[in-house]
Amino acid sequence: MVKVKANSEMKKPALVSIMMPVYNNESSLELALKSIVQQSFTNWECIVVNDGSTDNTAKILDKITDSRFRIVTFEQNQGRPFARQKALELAEGKYLAFLDADDFYHPDKLQKQVEILELNDDVVVVSSGDASYDGNFKLMTYRGVGDGKKRIFVIGQKLRCAMRTSMIRMSVARQFMFDFRLKHAQDTNYMMRLMHNNKYIITPSIHYYYSEFSSVN
Repeated sequence: MVKVKANSEMKKPALVSIMMPVYNNESSLELALKSIVQQSFTNWECIVVNDGSTDNTAKILDKITDSRFRIVTFEQNQGRPFARQKALELAEGKYLAFLDADDFYHPDKLQKQVEILELNDDVVVVSSGDASYDGNFKLMTYRGVGDGKKRIFVIGQKLRCAMRTSMIRMSVARQFMFDFRLKHAQDTNYMMRLMHNNKYIITPSIHYYYSEFSSVN
């Protein structure tokens, strides 16, 4: 089992960049944003890319006063790979995390993953389990939990690290681009290329939550 550092040992917290592509997510956006603000780890920046939303997304983003949020606006919808690539280009952190605008974090998500990466220099990706909820925020299902052991991913194996639940070393993340040709599964394509021949850890914890209703639709 991989050990983690105690909070007291982390003198200068690394900056974590969170990318959040947004397209017509007015009903869920505020919850996603609040889950970032309420993180136990506070040294983060969030690059929100408003990908040509036509609902009230822009009004919600205009109300943000926390300077750790950086808002980028596309006048027309370009698609998630373009939004994600823009956020990646602007990110300044040591580590890269991901949050979709219709999902939310566990309060300790960033803290726990930073601790593991700081202690394990040979690990490129740390992931966790995620859980789905219904319209009443009742837990429906969970998946993706691991055992905390280091493993090496090779293309051809089953990809067990979902991008949304993961934190990645920025030095590696910048070596790859999102494929603009793909309308779907750009995240899986990106992760498979990035993780090839690299070490990863999946923790036994559930640190990411998504809407069962939104996912089904």
